[in-house]
Amino acid sequence: MTWDVRGTPTLLISFAEDSTQDGSKPKTMWLTLVAGDNADVRRKEIEIYPKRGLDSVAFTTTLQGDTLVASGTKNSDRWGDEFEILSVASGSGRPLTVRHAGRSVTLDGGGTSSTGLQGTAYNGDWDLRSGLTNAERQQPANTPDWLIVRATIQCKRR
Repeated sequence: MTWDVRGTPTLLISFAEDSTQDGSKPKTMWLTLVAGDNADVRRKEIEIYPKRGLDSVAFTTTLQGDTLVASGTKNSDRWGDEFEILSVASGSGRPLTVRHAGRSVTLDGGGTSSTGLQGTAYNGDWDLRSGLTNAERQQPANTPDWLIVRATIQCKRR
């Protein structure tokens, strides 16, 4: 990396560690360049992802009949086409049906991994669905606000 700065530059380095389902602990690194003089300080932050990592797909729920539905788009500006899915698992503690990239997988509530979406781009539209439990049918106000999928992803560039 190269850069031109005024004032005294400072490079801040920080790491976040996450455990994947295979037990590895990839680290995400943030590099933050702070430079300038007292009147004009500027920051530039770069996030560097590990080759393989764990991330969450989470969307707020709506109730459609007796099914919880959570859908949305994983930010294409952040993820671009650089990351692909290796496996997915329910992060909600409940069975989920997941539709993404023209595929559909059913996940158990115990967190067992599925490779049914393997090789698809991580970014894009996601649709998560889960049937209501008997208790939730009796008290719909007790349904969860979010449905979550834990995805093991990897960078396509090798």
